[in-house]
Amino acid sequence: MFVIIYSFKIYPNKEQEFIKSWTNLTEYIYQKYGSKGSKLHKESEDSFIAYAQWPSKEILENSKKNKSKKGDELSQKLRKYCLKVEILYEMDTIIDLLKN
Repeated sequence: MFVIIYSFKIYPNKEQEFIKSWTNLTEYIYQKYGSKGSKLHKESEDSFIAYAQWPSKEILENSKKNKSKKGDELSQKLRKYCLKVEILYEMDTIIDLLKN
């Protein structure tokens, strides 16, 4: 597995819009490009940390090469609620001990 960890600082009073946009974008990427989905965590009132998982780095890279108009629109919609978006880490998973 390959993971990306993001940090988001959003505009005040835009939490629900941001969460809905994150959900819509994640669902689209999952269905179109084969991601494993994501988890979104609230760090503080206007800060979030997200964890997105991919079967491999190659599948992620292919999704970037094969962008779609709809994916770009969903991404732009998400970003309009953000003051700042950062990729904190991109990592290969060595051991996964999470339980379902």
